[in-house]
Amino acid sequence: MRTRTGCSGSELRLNRMVTGDRAEGPVFMRYTENDGLPNNTILGILEDDDGNLWLSTNHGLSRFDPRAETFRNYDVTDGLQGNTFSQVDAFHKSSSGEMFFGGLNGFNTFYPADIDVNERISPVVFTDFQLARRSVPIGPDSVLRQSIALTESLTLSHEDRIVSFTFATLDFRAPTKNRYRYKLEGLEDVWTEVGSDDRSATYTNLDPGHYTFRVLGSNNHGVWNEEGASMHITVTPPWWQTWWLRSMSVVGLMGVLFSVHKLRIRYVEQRNVELEAEVNERKKVEVALLASEASLKNVAGRLIQAQEDERRRIALELHDDLNQQIAALAIELSRLDGEWPDAGPLVHEQLVGLEDRAARLSENVRQLSHRLHPSTIEHVGLVAGLRALCAEFDKEKGIAIELSVPERVRPPAAVVLSLYRITQEALQNVRKHSGASSVRMSLTASRDVLELVVSDNGIGFDPANIGSGAGLGMVSMQERVRLLHGTFDVRSSPGAGTTVKVSLPGGPAP
Repeated sequence: MRTRTGCSGSELRLNRMVTGDRAEGPVFMRYTENDGLPNNTILGILEDDDGNLWLSTNHGLSRFDPRAETFRNYDVTDGLQGNTFSQVDAFHKSSSGEMFFGGLNGFNTFYPADIDVNERISPVVFTDFQLARRSVPIGPDSVLRQSIALTESLTLSHEDRIVSFTFATLDFRAPTKNRYRYKLEGLEDVWTEVGSDDRSATYTNLDPGHYTFRVLGSNNHGVWNEEGASMHITVTPPWWQTWWLRSMSVVGLMGVLFSVHKLRIRYVEQRNVELEAEVNERKKVEVALLASEASLKNVAGRLIQAQEDERRRIALELHDDLNQQIAALAIELSRLDGEWPDAGPLVHEQLVGLEDRAARLSENVRQLSHRLHPSTIEHVGLVAGLRALCAEFDKEKGIAIELSVPERVRPPAAVVLSLYRITQEALQNVRKHSGASSVRMSLTASRDVLELVVSDNGIGFDPANIGSGAGLGMVSMQERVRLLHGTFDVRSSPGAGTTVKVSLPGGPAP
């Protein structure tokens, strides 16, 4: 390593050559305040008999050791005439090795070998302990039973929100130049370094647990006490966070959630029965009162929308409320199992069983929520939703589906939901009535029209029998198409399968 001085205008610089002997010339690195210089403005440089460089700056005098690449800085507290030195070549080394540096308040002269270096490693002690920014008194009923300087550990309550420590290095040559590093193990991974004007550390809202506060200190010449001082801290939890209460709460909450789940499922099933009964009743009224057909169709449309709204609300409650609680319960069970290693194999087995039941319960709720409201089509679109629906139908019912859909199609939201529901109803009819072994489904999109075709190879039926004997699923499909001003066509014959064709206005988005 080679150290060189250079200048830019009237400004001296201290540089280190990091590469050399290159075709484009050597490369230098400049030393700055970030490397330990007291100031980036160097006014004079002298070399002593040991190869050290003495630098006068606008903020004191510095000795640079080129071998260790370290700086030792001096200021008025060390006896300098001032922190600012002259800018007009006011530095000189005599033949005897004595150095002269001139500044605004006179000259400093010295022999470098005679400069006393403070190599003493000074002890670091705690000088004060505060809670809520008030010093804690010593006493039998206090957190502090003896002087903080003699205390090795503290036990604090979760109600102690603001905790502060004050510390000092017992070196008094130039105490204003002492420096400190501290960190709270268990909360921090890196040290915080401060000067003598900020000899304190404050922490707020510590979580229950175990911590160790460590502080290191240095003297005025940068010699650190690497052992420093330490304080072990325990923050006790509130009663409602103790393990025994958590266990009781988890077991009780599991029972409550299971009961709530049963009630919710019963409510959803009852509500669906009621909705189906209402739709059937409306249909009977429509057949009986042909004169009010238009009005009844409007009512049916509103009822379909109300049914979708109710399904969406129930699905969101199941997914965002109950399912989230069950997921949180599963996490809490896993966490409790990990935090209670001494509970015994029986308790461990019970906790694992409860965690598995919670996971299965969460999956059942998720599937029910998806059937009530297919959020997939809201997030990934109609095409992906139809693919997922067909894959699920194939997996659950064992009926193969040949699906043909365009890669991208983005009709209005109302059209998307109606096509999805119509597909659901068509597949349900295939499952319940057709006896088919395969289904062909296609979705085509022209500029103005979307066309959905669902065909099966089942037993078929006589379309003349649809009329007043049409089932609820067929009626629902017809009403959805009518509300969107589309066309609905069913073609079938006994033994020749069935084809449902739906055409709706609203082609792909531009």
